[in-house]
Amino acid sequence: MIEFEDVSKTFNGHAVFKGLSFRIRKGEIVGLLGRSGVGKSTIFRMIAGLILPDSGTVKVNSSRIGYIFQEHRLIPWR
Repeated sequence: MIEFEDVSKTFNGHAVFKGLSFRIRKGEIVGLLGRSGVGKSTIFRMIAGLILPDSGTVKVNSSRIGYIFQEHRLIPWR
């Protein structure tokens, strides 16, 4: 299960989202659609544990999370 509870995130003084809450249960298939800059990649980065929310909680009840970057990257802490 993946759960966001009252999650907010701001970049450079711009609120990407505020008070975001949702739950994805095991076995559900979900699509995430939106214009550029509305926070889709930010949500995926939070699920992967690459960034933290400014407020609220992100719960991921899974032992393995995979994440593929759109461009080539090295993660310095791994």
